[in-house]
Amino acid sequence: MYFFVFISLLLFTGAQRLKSGQFLTVTIDGVTWTAEDVHVPIPGSKCLDSTCQQVLYSWKEAKQLDEQLTGWRLPTWKDWRKVERHCGAGLMEEYTSVSVGKEVKAALNIASFPGVTNSEGQRYKVGEENVYWVKPATEVVEADGTVQILLKNFYGPKSEKKDQIWPFITDAESDLKCSVRLIKEE
Repeated sequence: MYFFVFISLLLFTGAQRLKSGQFLTVTIDGVTWTAEDVHVPIPGSKCLDSTCQQVLYSWKEAKQLDEQLTGWRLPTWKDWRKVERHCGAGLMEEYTSVSVGKEVKAALNIASFPGVTNSEGQRYKVGEENVYWVKPATEVVEADGTVQILLKNFYGPKSEKKDQIWPFITDAESDLKCSVRLIKEE
């Protein structure tokens, strides 16, 4: 009984937060970002702790957040690159250096590395990576019809890639669950 009440309260609180769009924020070069990973439980998302302070989302669920949160949207590749350039990345730099990676993580308050979950629901790279969905300007459709989605992969200090930021591509229909950051619409 108590568990049911707790889960109901958690979903209600998440729904209220989803409707209100209240998040900790940071403004960088005139763009307001969430200064925390979005942790609004929605059907299908994966809570990583009992209070849902860390939640991972599939691409489908990330798009739901993008559509349902009035005044907020998923960041594009251009948005992520703007923050990286603000923190010292070169214009043509595809994979950011350790120093820039540390600056971006500090600017956006990226402090936890929950990893990702795969199609079997298993978590991996816990403590090493935090991967974010990127809203495509246009969807990339392969010859076989699969849609490819770009992600931004932040490596933590425990990772072999220590504090770097790399792009990552996956199939939009995969069950991969990752973190979400949002940008306030102007």
